Amino acid sequence: MTALKAGHDVTIVTPWGAELLHETAPRVVPFRQPHPYPLLAAMKVVSRHPLRSPRIGPRARHEVLRAVDAFEPDVAVVSEIMSWSFAQRLIPPGVRLVYDAQNVEGALFRDMTALARTRLDRLTFAVDTRRVARAERQLAKSAEQVLCVSGDDAQILASIAGHDRVRVVPNSVPTPDSATDVESTEGRALFVGTLDYPPNVAAVTELVEHIWPAVLRASPNSELHVVGRRPTPALRRLVEAAPNVTLHIDIADLTPHYHSTRVVVTPIRRGGGTKLKVFEALSFGVPVVATSEALNGIPVDASEVARADSVEEIVDALATLLTDRVTASALGRRARNAFVDRLSWEAAALPPLDKALARPWGC
Repeated sequence: MTALKAGHDVTIVTPWGAELLHETAPRVVPFRQPHPYPLLAAMKVVSRHPLRSPRIGPRARHEVLRAVDAFEPDVAVVSEIMSWSFAQRLIPPGVRLVYDAQNVEGALFRDMTALARTRLDRLTFAVDTRRVARAERQLAKSAEQVLCVSGDDAQILASIAGHDRVRVVPNSVPTPDSATDVESTEGRALFVGTLDYPPNVAAVTELVEHIWPAVLRASPNSELHVVGRRPTPALRRLVEAAPNVTLHIDIADLTPHYHSTRVVVTPIRRGGGTKLKVFEALSFGVPVVATSEALNGIPVDASEVARADSVEEIVDALATLLTDRVTASALGRRARNAFVDRLSWEAAALPPLDKALARPWGC
């Protein structure tokens, strides 16, 4: 959004979190989804669109179309595969289309089906895996440009859209004004993520059940803070019952958490794209203990993060950083330097995005 606003007039059409977008975009067109009722549920079941896609009713569609026509867009950017079901009905003919692919969604939904914990979730994710893959193919083939966050994603989507239309624009976050003084922090570990997203649910469950008890044997006074939105009831019960673990829900500003944290832990086993919370931790200069999956697509080495895949490796890394201020501080400084020099939004993402937006269309 920062790059788009710099040289373009921008309007966002969304059913999600419009109140949070007014500060980042000059014009936001929100719409309400139809209230759930049996006919709508039946329509979702027989539809070709994903079950989790938002629906737009006739009245809302009329209002949004009127706003879009008045705006007279030259380019439409679809940045969420679930929005394609309604976006394709709102984009005027002749408007150039960009697909901003945050993941390879078909593969991601296969992973979420495997991680689903209830029979209903397994069923709905299985249905959506097929429907999302179909929508992804359609959107990638329709777009004049497909922007991917990693080379692996680009290779997969290029097999659908063609190599000439796919560009890598790495994920990142802006550089915060100040870094964490890691050496002055207490023994606090932090996990950040959406807490009803199956890969995060699996990660927190493993962290609380298998990793954290072993960490406490090595560092009895350490604390684990789990921060995120929409925790599932089962996950909430698990976290709130665990010793030296605190749950924080719907925190608007994570800066105080990063400034008081010794280490961020991201034991993700499955998922897609790149993990923005890893970038956030690096941006604040907080040491990161992460699995290979969590670091997939993030160009860091062993001097900048603690890569750990087995439970034993994660426990050892956490215990070391939670009890050794000097080691943690040194790792945090290297992480911050790596972020500022080559991983930040300004250094890594903005140049290729500017290039993608400036290149001739249809080439």
